[in-house]
Amino acid sequence: MHPLPLPDPRDAASQIAKESVKHGQCVVVLFRLGSELLAVEACAVQEITLMARLSTPSGLPSVLAGFLHVADRPIPIIRLHRLLDLPEPVRGLYTQILILRDQDGSAYGWIVDRVAQVVTVRQAEIMAVPENHCFKDGTKGVFTFNDTHVSLLAPDRVLLEKEHQCIHEFRNREQERLRELEQSEA
Repeated sequence: MHPLPLPDPRDAASQIAKESVKHGQCVVVLFRLGSELLAVEACAVQEITLMARLSTPSGLPSVLAGFLHVADRPIPIIRLHRLLDLPEPVRGLYTQILILRDQDGSAYGWIVDRVAQVVTVRQAEIMAVPENHCFKDGTKGVFTFNDTHVSLLAPDRVLLEKEHQCIHEFRNREQERLRELEQSEA
């Protein structure tokens, strides 16, 4: 008898999220960024990892902290606090990176202070974003968790199209730099 392969964690999370939607619920990852408690849908999260050393080629835009190299592929790591106009966090031993996927399937990461937990929220509890909300453009809804207001971020709307293109261009440059480095070592 052949052992069954373990499910791909990305597929498992996506499946859980899909089943939750059928039941009028949304699985979200809650995380801290400064004093803010924020969330993102779990189906958008590929991985949660501790902060690591990043490659920082010259000329990076201020919202890009650098690249995390995973399996010889550069993953752009974004300073989410700069996009949301929050104070600069103090990076510590337990600073984390949320690795997400964009519409093209490319990975990118957000530096967060820490992931608080993964919870299920009823769709009916997620309210429309108020007009005066400070993260309005990048938020798809707001809800309350343990008496705290939480902004549910929309990963595809956090970056402007121009910023997305710029980061994609830097990712391609970094990938080319890695190829050249690999060829020079061979």
